[in-house]
Amino acid sequence: MSRRKQAGVLIAALVVAGAAGCTEQPGKAENASCQASAQADEGNVRTDRWDPPAELPDLGDYVEIHWQRRASGDPCDRAPGPTDWEYQGIVKLRPADAKDLAERYDWSAVGPSPDPNELDTPAQMWDALAPFVPAGVHWRHSKVYDQEEPQARWRRFYFDPEQAVGFFALYDH
Repeated sequence: MSRRKQAGVLIAALVVAGAAGCTEQPGKAENASCQASAQADEGNVRTDRWDPPAELPDLGDYVEIHWQRRASGDPCDRAPGPTDWEYQGIVKLRPADAKDLAERYDWSAVGPSPDPNELDTPAQMWDALAPFVPAGVHWRHSKVYDQEEPQARWRRFYFDPEQAVGFFALYDH
């Protein structure tokens, strides 16, 4: 190969390498910005009503709700495909709705030390939600409620009928 062709190939290689280097830096900045935004979003405690309401069946017209979401994977990854999300929340029911919910399902008491193999028990509640749980709560659990249709998301629900409060965990699947 002549020196002129070698120089041309070398210049072309440098241009390509330089262009690649230029595109990497903004991508890294975008990813860092996305990561910071995702972390801030995970810290938010939302109070908007759960939508769709059918994912938390038989709760009636509840008084208030506080919930958070977290990405199960990297929501900033550029690879194609959806990101799965985890959700946890505390919901305060109206007394009449709490009574109906208590009568509709078979609820079993949950001990103070839940089975460590169980996922998403109240003992594993995210820190920002704990202030919304009333003192002296006595959680109950119903496997039948957890399996109630619709099942767009995997669901775990704990309930204290006397205090009319529930703790939920949902996962995309």
